[in-house]
Amino acid sequence: MSHNKKENAGEPTKIVYYCKDCEKIVKAQKITPRKLKFKCQVCQGKNVSFGTEKSIKNHYRIKDNVIEEDGADKGKDGEADSKKE
Repeated sequence: MSHNKKENAGEPTKIVYYCKDCEKIVKAQKITPRKLKFKCQVCQGKNVSFGTEKSIKNHYRIKDNVIEEDGADKGKDGEADSKKE
């Protein structure tokens, strides 16, 4: 009896936080020490879910080229939006 195991079973996966209010992958802050509740650092909302990067992208149907970790959306040229003076 043989079991099929993945080659990368021991590698850690990247956990990301998705704010349902901002509709972005953001950095989150833990609200309570004993519960898994998080707060968005962008909009201060409490409607934040977490999971692996792959599972969040699949569940919320996020494209790869739209995601940026610091909360800024990428423009057409691939750079983060910023004010120009």
